[in-house]
Amino acid sequence: MLKEIFSALVQETESYLLLKGLATRASMGDPDSNASGNRIYIAMQDYGIDPFLKNHNPLLDDEPARTPNYSHLISFYIVPVSEDYGTRLQLIEALVELFEVKPFFQLVINKEEYELSISMKSVSTSEYQQFWISRGQPSQPVIFYQARVSSL
Repeated sequence: MLKEIFSALVQETESYLLLKGLATRASMGDPDSNASGNRIYIAMQDYGIDPFLKNHNPLLDDEPARTPNYSHLISFYIVPVSEDYGTRLQLIEALVELFEVKPFFQLVINKEEYELSISMKSVSTSEYQQFWISRGQPSQPVIFYQARVSSL
């Protein structure tokens, strides 16, 4: 399921950037230190049970066969890469706009329908710095998001 979710994010991102006149390729995974050209990298940071529903017991509900909505949480980040810093900023602006305009994505995976609800994830300065230190790369613009996955 994760591969399909990230493939959909990559496809939607490329399509939106093309509509905005920013011909940029999007890829799944981390950028390496030699990444060049205009590219967007989308990679997973965390995946697990939504902490608000972690202790939810569906057997206490009126409908025990039904699983709770928004039971999985995916944190991901997007790194725009360009030799031109101004282009990076344009890419970030377009990406933020994309998820403001389209915060919900519907997917069909293995004949099951899912909805992603995407929102920006706030990150402290120390978390941001630790993110780049752990990669051994100089800091650069990055956007953090989280998506709640629900079955329809």
